[in-house]
Amino acid sequence: MSVRLRAEATPSQAQELWSAAYILMGLKYDSAFATQLLKGVQGMEDSVTYQEIIRKGKREGKLEGKLEGKLEGKLEGRAEEARNILLGLGGKRYGTPDAATRSALDVILSLERLEFLVERLLEVESWQELLRV
Repeated sequence: MSVRLRAEATPSQAQELWSAAYILMGLKYDSAFATQLLKGVQGMEDSVTYQEIIRKGKREGKLEGKLEGKLEGKLEGRAEEARNILLGLGGKRYGTPDAATRSALDVILSLERLEFLVERLLEVESWQELLRV
């Protein structure tokens, strides 16, 4: 391929064809093999096609990161609200939690665990009993 490209293509065309070959190889071969096969090919990163793929990947990565961040923020907010409900209702039932109990509640990050504890509030008689599960 190298011999033909040097003889039949401009440097710009050669870069595009090398990039296309690399991309198409990814449909059949693993990344390590394709990279090894094209080792030494210069200028692939300068290809406009290659650069567009990189830009598209960055855009998709940013979008995915934003969506992931929003979801994580929502889950954290729901967990915080569940903790506040637990402390509010538990405080009315058992009194203000002592420092050790408050610390034990503060380290619970799982929304499911906090919701479970809220449900158990009416089944137990103290903060200590609530946290024993």
